[in-house]
Amino acid sequence: MERTAGPPVAQGDTRRPILPQHFPSPDSRVTVNIVEDHDDALQLIYREIGAKRVPFSNLALIHFDAHPDLMISDKLQADDATNKSALFDTLGIENWIFPAVFAGHFSTVVWIRPAWACQIPDTEPNNPLDLYIGKDPVSGLLKVSCLHDYFLSALIYSPAEKLKNSVPFKLYVLNGTDDGTAAQLRQITREHKYILDVDLDYFSCLNPFKKIFSSEEYEIIKNLYHFDPPKFKYEKRDVNFCLARRRRQLRTLEDIIVKGTPITDEYKKLAIVLDKGHDPEIIHNCGLTFDTTELPHHKSSELEIKTSMYEFSHLIACAMSSPGFCPSLITIARSSLDEYCPKDQVDLIQFKVIETFEEFYQMMSIIYHYEFVEYKGENEDDDGQRTSLNQEERLSDQMIFLNNLRTS
Repeated sequence: MERTAGPPVAQGDTRRPILPQHFPSPDSRVTVNIVEDHDDALQLIYREIGAKRVPFSNLALIHFDAHPDLMISDKLQADDATNKSALFDTLGIENWIFPAVFAGHFSTVVWIRPAWACQIPDTEPNNPLDLYIGKDPVSGLLKVSCLHDYFLSALIYSPAEKLKNSVPFKLYVLNGTDDGTAAQLRQITREHKYILDVDLDYFSCLNPFKKIFSSEEYEIIKNLYHFDPPKFKYEKRDVNFCLARRRRQLRTLEDIIVKGTPITDEYKKLAIVLDKGHDPEIIHNCGLTFDTTELPHHKSSELEIKTSMYEFSHLIACAMSSPGFCPSLITIARSSLDEYCPKDQVDLIQFKVIETFEEFYQMMSIIYHYEFVEYKGENEDDDGQRTSLNQEERLSDQMIFLNNLRTS
């Protein structure tokens, strides 16, 4: 969707065209990239940085999402984090942000969460966490200097003084429904050029593991992988003991589940899960989502989506309440194929988000980086497989869908 403003200037006329008052300035032109898997957004961001359409450094990432996405891959060496070919092979939907922080692109990360997502505690008003990310000298992996359970449980914490080639950054965690969030967001977008990133599961979110496992199986996994934080987080001894205990716990569980070592009495309940024939990697990956919290699971009603969209619109308005404060780029992740955003809601949510952007960014290009898929029950082949449409059919169906929404 490409929008332009103002009449063309006659050939040879060097005067600037007189734009009607309601037209925005050319600075308000934004590109919206829509992907399916969230980690695909990073390649698009890097492409725009490489083309010098987005600043190279000191960017803020304004990240609307039900999940922080602030994990670090245990397959990515710090020395490879700035090597794009090696980096993109290791990225996942949960760990795509920190490599860009380490590369010096994002100096500020703002996770704006829905009220029902609480994997990291909110930061104090106007008081972000001052953190470092860098190379762990022992493992060679990236680590971050944050003592919250989210980072400790994933074994990606390291004290700042031990990190090599460390890069400072600020982390804000803001509740999208709090009154003070708008003011903080306004201040951040005045201090930085920023990328606006939206995962559609911000508005409605499922925990797909609850669909894969029965309630009994899920509770068994949850209890076995539960994380016990250190009693005193600012005592190095307690933190080191906690990390060593967590490392043994995860290694033992991986050996039993993935590598098939015998089950000890301590883990005998795992047999109930393993005997059901689940993929061992999926069992272990489910377990890794637990620390002292679990993945958010909140399928929103129509009224809740409408209310969230109103609050989202208010925050976007605050972010660009003065001329010249539009984002450098917008990325949207659908997150529907892995069922984090409910499949029966994702298209409506996407339409409403784009409609919100149209209120503020009149000159807007929308680029779709995913294949339209008809979900089961709409159009199946004989094997019950989802059928992908070609580009022309996809665009046609999208236009029909959007027109129906506009007239409904």
